[in-house]
Amino acid sequence: MESTCRTCGKLHDELAVAIPVTLPTKAAMIPRGRRPNRVWDNGEMCAVDGANFYLYGSVSLAIHDHPGQFTWGAWAEVDEDLFLWFDDHLEAEGREREGPFRGTLGTDIPFYDCTLGMPLTIKVEPVGYRPTFVLDAVDHDLARDQSCGVTVERVQAFKDWFDSLRAGR
Repeated sequence: MESTCRTCGKLHDELAVAIPVTLPTKAAMIPRGRRPNRVWDNGEMCAVDGANFYLYGSVSLAIHDHPGQFTWGAWAEVDEDLFLWFDDHLEAEGREREGPFRGTLGTDIPFYDCTLGMPLTIKVEPVGYRPTFVLDAVDHDLARDQSCGVTVERVQAFKDWFDSLRAGR
């Protein structure tokens, strides 16, 4: 099922969507007035207090009986060396030949028990695409959903929740 996007005017699959997140959970917990002094971000990378470093990417879930995927936008906490490497390679052709790299989930994803700190593998994608985060096979619903997929009804619940946030309900 497709619908016309209100933002770009193109047809998109109504289920195969992404729900974005602006900041890693640690940064979002800092009061807005204090963020300018403590948080640096450019939408793809974020640093908190010069001590915690994050990359923005995707946790994708297959949708049962559907050709598309549902994607949670998420932040992965990484060490400073990887953060600096990624900064150097943000626009580097062929960067996807590097890695994979290790990190931990820096986003507490709704609908799941705490996801912060879940171990993951970071797959670097070609320029123009965000990294893909593959969760380790841990005993957690999000990791199971990523490896086994989710129902159309579950994806609809995710979308309804997000639409209500955007509508201010």
